Amino acid sequence: GSKLLSINSSIGGTQGSDSLYASAVMDTVSGELILKMVNASARRQDCNFIIQGTGKCKDGKLTVLQSGDLKTTNSFEQPFNLLPKESIISLQKKGLQYAAPPYSLSVMRIKYTRES
Repeated sequence: GSKLLSINSSIGGTQGSDSLYASAVMDTVSGELILKMVNASARRQDCNFIIQGTGKCKDGKLTVLQSGDLKTTNSFEQPFNLLPKESIISLQKKGLQYAAPPYSLSVMRIKYTRES
């Protein structure tokens, strides 16, 4: 991304609170807001994000890599044990509610129009 954004969400003021880490960047070339989140805990974490300074946001794409077993790996013999799952996410006005699965990496790519 070309512009690092600050994160204000229900995850608290400190990165790593409750084993939840997040970063956000605005890619001005692709016109996407990219939000990356790691939930390093064994429980689901509910988060609310408020998106500001991007103009109008559209629905986005969510990619999640997750396993309930931290020892899960891919190998030549079993290359499909751990695969990313993609879905569409919908924004509520300028906000986003998300339940981060246990032991997961989530990447959200949200298209936006520039503010004039």
